[in-house]
Amino acid sequence: MEPLTFVVAPGVEPAPGCREALEAAAAEAPDGVLFAAVVEGDEAWPRILDKEDAIDACRHGLVALRAVMPGAVLTTRPVADFAATAALLAEGKGFLVPAARATRRGGGARLGRRARLRILRAPHFSREERLWQLFRMLSRAE
Repeated sequence: MEPLTFVVAPGVEPAPGCREALEAAAAEAPDGVLFAAVVEGDEAWPRILDKEDAIDACRHGLVALRAVMPGAVLTTRPVADFAATAALLAEGKGFLVPAARATRRGGGARLGRRARLRILRAPHFSREERLWQLFRMLSRAE
């Protein structure tokens, strides 16, 4: 397994114990390639269509991720933005770690409609994932 590196995005401040919580989660799920702290208001897409992965993550107190806005993460390779996490998690496992918290100056980082559509055109999303995200996008008032 590749070593994990703790990375904090500009403008993000990890809460005390954030890194330790991410490392503890990595010990629980050693096949993970990305462990993300909860950053209030940041974009995060759970991996809901892979039921076994979602259930297994819940057993460890984690949320299986399909993509996330990187704030404070423990990862096997650099992820500069949401699209990079989506590419990494196309084949690898990623987790949102509720015990790990961080804050972003200026509030959460959300994707606009155009950014979501551009990301969903990437080849690493399945037809079902695209349909689910389009449904979510159209059912929300933004």
